[in-house]
Amino acid sequence: MEKRVGIGRCNSKTETQPACGPANGPDVSLGAPFSTETPLQRLASFGKVLEEAAPSLLRTAVVLGLSGYIGRTAAQVLPTAEIAHWLELHSVSPWVFLASLPILVTLGGQIALSPILLVVFFGELVYQLPELPADPTLIVYSLSVGWALGLSASPNATATLLVSAICRIPPTTLTWRWNGRYALLCYAVFLFILAFLV
Repeated sequence: MEKRVGIGRCNSKTETQPACGPANGPDVSLGAPFSTETPLQRLASFGKVLEEAAPSLLRTAVVLGLSGYIGRTAAQVLPTAEIAHWLELHSVSPWVFLASLPILVTLGGQIALSPILLVVFFGELVYQLPELPADPTLIVYSLSVGWALGLSASPNATATLLVSAICRIPPTTLTWRWNGRYALLCYAVFLFILAFLV
C-alpha cells in the first residue's frame, strides 16, 4: 500500500525498508527547509545584534572618521623634503619603492595604525616630494594594494574591527589565522604584476 505525504512518497509495504527516504522521493511532511520568519522578524533580530555591538561600532566609526584626517595632517606637518633627502628616494629603484608601500601599510596595521591612515599619510607624503620616485598611477596602485592587504591582514583595520564586533571573533583570528596566507598570496601576485608594469 502506497500513500502520499505532501510531495514525497512513503512506502509501508515492508518493515525492513524505511518508511520514507530519498529512494522514494523527498519527504516534506516535516516542513520545508526554509525559514518561516517574516522579513520584519529578521530585521528585528538584526537590530538586536546591532544593539549589542553598538558601543564597539561607535568606537570603530570614530577611528575611521579620524584616520583620514590624522593621516593628512601628519603628512602636512612633517618636513617631507628633508625626509625624502634622508631616505634618498631618488636612488631607490621604482620597483623596490612600489613593492615596499604595501608592506609598510600592512606592517603599520599590525601596530594599531589604521590602513586608511597610512594610505592617506603616504599618499600625501609622496605628493609633496620634490621628485616622484615612480609613476603616479603606479604609486596609487601600490597604495591601493597596501590598503587591501591591510584590510585582510591587519587586526586593527576598520573592517576587521566591525566584523569582530558583530561576530565576536577575535581580530587576530580573522586576520593572522584565516587571512594570513591569502594576504601573502595576494602580495606575491602583486609583485608578479608589478614586474611587468615597471
